[in-house]
Amino acid sequence: MWLVVEQLVAGPLLQVALIAGYGLLGMLWLMARTRRIARRQRATGAEGADGAQ
Repeated sequence: MWLVVEQLVAGPLLQVALIAGYGLLGMLWLMARTRRIARRQRATGAEGADGAQ
């Protein structure tokens, strides 16, 4: 696979840690977003209980 930059940091261990960190941040953002949407759906659940969208 062609990459613009072969390595972001000097060592391979640090590179893996950096990529894992970004993955963890992405996972946390997705969880927070999902919880926010679920909370909003529960709050408006009484209005849309008949299934109409």
